[in-house]
Amino acid sequence: MAFALRRQEDVLIGIINELKDSGINFLPRGSKAQAVARALSKEFDIAYRFFDSNFDAAFLNNATGDLLEALGVLFGVRRITARRAVVSTFEQNIAFYVNSSIAFGDINSGSDFIIPAGTMIQTPDIISGQPRIEYQILSDVTCRSTDTVAFAAAEALVDGSSSNLGRHSLIEHNFTGYTDAANESLKVTNRFGIINGTDREPDSRLRARISIAATALQAGNLAAIRFALLAVPGVVDIRLLRYHDGIGTVGAFIAGQDNEITPSLLAQGQASVNNYTSGGEVVTVYSPNRVGVEFQTHVNLSREITVNERSQIERKLLDNVNTLFTGLAIGDDIPIGNLVTAMQRSDNLIVNFGTDPYTSQFDELYIYRYSDASGERVRQSLLNTATSIDIEDHEIFIPELSISHPFSFTFDPIS
Repeated sequence: MAFALRRQEDVLIGIINELKDSGINFLPRGSKAQAVARALSKEFDIAYRFFDSNFDAAFLNNATGDLLEALGVLFGVRRITARRAVVSTFEQNIAFYVNSSIAFGDINSGSDFIIPAGTMIQTPDIISGQPRIEYQILSDVTCRSTDTVAFAAAEALVDGSSSNLGRHSLIEHNFTGYTDAANESLKVTNRFGIINGTDREPDSRLRARISIAATALQAGNLAAIRFALLAVPGVVDIRLLRYHDGIGTVGAFIAGQDNEITPSLLAQGQASVNNYTSGGEVVTVYSPNRVGVEFQTHVNLSREITVNERSQIERKLLDNVNTLFTGLAIGDDIPIGNLVTAMQRSDNLIVNFGTDPYTSQFDELYIYRYSDASGERVRQSLLNTATSIDIEDHEIFIPELSISHPFSFTFDPIS
């Protein structure tokens, strides 16, 4: 309640007193004058309550629906509408491909072929009763006979976050317009996660964003910048570095799912922070520099193992190491002990790691960085005495992408 309301009885007494002051003295219960007074007091009571309820709704704590959206406009905040997840061609995410030993021409009698717009790609039907996530190709994709991969633009069939998915999820398609279609030799996948599908923003979240924006617009403080970036669909990690480009600047480093970042995500992040920047402060959104890691090591086991056991242990080792990397935030170092622990939990048969485990758990350990001079990635070997793999605040660790198998294991039983 915004104001204290006058009770109907108080209003009635006030009207009767006014009538008496005007010379009307015959006001017994049941008289016409008192009936008029009572009717007026009821109407005033209704008007008071109507005004009070609408006055309350004009404040942020109580506003809903269209009125809440109108308040948001005053502070430059608009409700996030439901939107379909979409991938553009230049992101090189949706990829049609064939095995590395052949080209597109090898599966179509030596000729090019075109995958038409409207072709469906979807997740596999793994869980019974759970609907597939489906996307459609937005424009024709030309698969040239000499190429092995072609990229496509695609859009989800359903609005909202229900179509968001992780990498390597869209692995089936319905295109059969090539010679070797019976063997399903044309493959498809999404190389990165797709998480820009959004649900319609509820009143509670919109109210919270308006509340923050009401004070954030007064100054480009770090909290306001962080809030603006978190409002961008797909941003999962943020590192803000004041004075990154000099006095009066902030470097905002962002990453998406699996520590990947697309050009469109970078552009959306920059557009978002531009609304929260005060005079005299320049905020620039960057992709973190990616530092690649490669290592080789011996896996020392308590007994001899079969080929199948080796395959299973190696898969678990790779899964655990990759999980550790995807969980890293921008600027996080990797303690060597944490990396060893992640591998150790892969199987009970593992005793320790390294040709000489008492000296180092890794036979070879390298990191890769881009050289400012050459623009190429340069490999640097880490000493066996290193207790952690360290990086700068604006960098992030990833498995090295320039080599096929960044993590290599040799299996030996303890003699």
